[in-house]
Amino acid sequence: LDKKIVVATLSNTSGVWSKILGLNNRLGNYAIDPESVDFPLKKETKPGNEILDKYLGTYQMDNGETAQIIRKRDNIYFSNNNNPLKMYAESMDHFFFRSLYYGDAEIQFETDGNGSITSFVIDDVGKKAFYQKKENQKSIAWSLYNQIFENGVDKGLKWYKKHQSQRDYQIDKSEMKSVAYDLLESNQTNA
Repeated sequence: LDKKIVVATLSNTSGVWSKILGLNNRLGNYAIDPESVDFPLKKETKPGNEILDKYLGTYQMDNGETAQIIRKRDNIYFSNNNNPLKMYAESMDHFFFRSLYYGDAEIQFETDGNGSITSFVIDDVGKKAFYQKKENQKSIAWSLYNQIFENGVDKGLKWYKKHQSQRDYQIDKSEMKSVAYDLLESNQTNA
């Protein structure tokens, strides 16, 4: 670089730092090379839970690596290695991340002729990862989490007992632990 430019951003975000990460990256890129930045910050749409639920399930790459799309309240997350990353909807089949790891990565969902989700592609600035929907099973842990937030602990537990052995759900102990920690942190453990 022949220009001596420093871009420093300071904020008091208190846990919402990921929302300004995209802005920080774009400001830095613009300061270094203004011609390279020809697109605005992405705007998020907010699909309802009924729409978000159609994306839920387990997906698999050709190498056997799996990931899940889960829902926590009114948002969906990409989760592999039990590390959920929030996804933001740009349109009904196109999502993006705001994270350090994935930065400007985007997710494009594919559907069949009936409108059912069959796969998705993560495009991380030209590096693509293809995931095929393995099964329609949802995470019972995160479904329970949503039930507790929407209906309370007692109704959530009744829902769990009714659904725990159904084939529509899969049980993962590490996810159950994550849900328990999330519920404890959010004070949703009182009946």
